[in-house]
Amino acid sequence: MPIYRQLPENHDIDNRLNSLKNSGLLVGSDAIIDKKLNDLANEVKLGQIGAKGEITFLERQIFSLGRSVEIIPESVQKNVKIPDYAVYLNQGETLKSEITEIKTTVKTTNVSASAGWDQWIKKKIRQANKQLKKSGLTYGIPGSLEMQLYEDAEKDFSAILFNEPETVAGWILQDFRSNQMRSLRRVAIYGNGELLVEFIRTEDHQIIKTFPE
Repeated sequence: MPIYRQLPENHDIDNRLNSLKNSGLLVGSDAIIDKKLNDLANEVKLGQIGAKGEITFLERQIFSLGRSVEIIPESVQKNVKIPDYAVYLNQGETLKSEITEIKTTVKTTNVSASAGWDQWIKKKIRQANKQLKKSGLTYGIPGSLEMQLYEDAEKDFSAILFNEPETVAGWILQDFRSNQMRSLRRVAIYGNGELLVEFIRTEDHQIIKTFPE
């Protein structure tokens, strides 16, 4: 079980966000960090599932993996949406930040085994690639996409993954290819905070599955 799930304050959103702030592993000015955490608190209280996915992502990176996460300032360019986070990854004696985009869903409306999941995954991969490409001059590319599933979406997808793993691989690889979506190094799907499936791009642009083995 990931460390962040064992925290006693995990049930209260304000305490969870305070724990993230006090971890010392959020990178950014106090104003940027406070604004992001306040925005997440308000969005969760309004029932916005995307904020839940972002908080789970931050808890996993910081409490379970011990990584620093930079909060990227909101873009000053009109109508340009860039990812919110850059994760600092150990590479030998140096640290390198990898920009990460989070996509989240709880519903299976228009997302099913027969028609929907393939299009949802394709859309999220293309959106993330576009967003990463636009932010790459400042934060570097390629980056990472994490799709977070909860509730009915997690149950539905996990069942398909268990029974038809090659079908799921096909959904991801229809666009995440050696010669396509080159702003993406990694595509991963999580269910309730647990890694379900992961593909990465190697340095020579081969796409390989790294989880499950």
